Amino acid sequence: MAKALVFSHIGNSRAKQEDNFLLGKDCYLTEVQRTQLEQTRSLWKAQTQGTAMCTMISDGMGGENAGEIASLCTVQFFREHYDSCLQSVTCPQILEDLIQACNHHVCHTSQTNLLYRGMGATGCGLIIQNQKILVWNVGDSRAYKSTNEELIPLTRDQNEGNRLCTMGILTAEEVQNFPRRKALNQYFGKEGTLGPQVSILENVSPGELFVLCSDGITDVLEEEEIHDLLLKQHLSLEEKGTFLIGMAEERAKGVGDNLTLILVEIEGDGYDR
Repeated sequence: MAKALVFSHIGNSRAKQEDNFLLGKDCYLTEVQRTQLEQTRSLWKAQTQGTAMCTMISDGMGGENAGEIASLCTVQFFREHYDSCLQSVTCPQILEDLIQACNHHVCHTSQTNLLYRGMGATGCGLIIQNQKILVWNVGDSRAYKSTNEELIPLTRDQNEGNRLCTMGILTAEEVQNFPRRKALNQYFGKEGTLGPQVSILENVSPGELFVLCSDGITDVLEEEEIHDLLLKQHLSLEEKGTFLIGMAEERAKGVGDNLTLILVEIEGDGYDR
C-alpha cells in the first residue's frame, strides 16, 4: 500500500500556473482548477492511496508559449494510458514507448495552434506496483528517495549545465555562472526521439518515502534542507509537504517559479512510523 500527497502553488511572482501533476488516475489540474489557483493563489492539496498507482509532475517550460497547455497535455496523455503505465512495471519498454508517444502528441498539439508553437514540458514520475517502483524522467523535475541518512537523487537533470559537467567541460562551481545551465535538452515537445531516464527499484519496503518536485522547489531549497524537514517525526506527511512549499515560497522572495511537490510513503500492516 502506498499513500501519496500532492501540493501545488503558483508561487509568489508568476501570473500562470504552468506546473501540473497526476496523482492516481483521476487527480490532476484541469483548466478550470488551474484558473482558480491562478486567481486565488492558494495552495492546492490532494491525496490518494492504493496498492498500485502512477504519480507524476509536469512543469511547463517557462519562457516558451503555452507552458500550461504543454504540462496539461502531458499529464492527460499518461492519464489516458494509465493502465498501460501500471503494466510497464513488469515491462519497462511499455513506458519507453508511452514516453515517445506522449512526445509525439505534444509536438502535434503544438503544431495545430499558432499560440502553442514551441511549447514544451518536463515529466517525472513514479509507477508503483508489487513492491516495485519504476522511476522515469524527461527534463529537470526530480525524484528522490528519503532515508534516515540522506536524500538520494533518483534522476539527473537533463539540461545543458548537467551535460557540460558530466562531460568535464565545466566544474560544478563553473556551471553556476553558465547562462544556459538550465536550458533543457530533453523535454516533451522536442522534435525527434527523446532520451528518457528509466530505472526500477526492487523490494520496496514499508516506511520508505519518495519525493517528486518541480525545479521551483530545488532552485531555492538545498537538498539538505528538504531532507532535514522530511526527518521531523512529529510532523505528519501533510504538514511536511505544506511546510516545504511554504519554505520555498518564502525563500524565492518574489522571483520564484511555480511550486509542485508529491510525497509518496510506502505503508504496510503493523508498520509504525
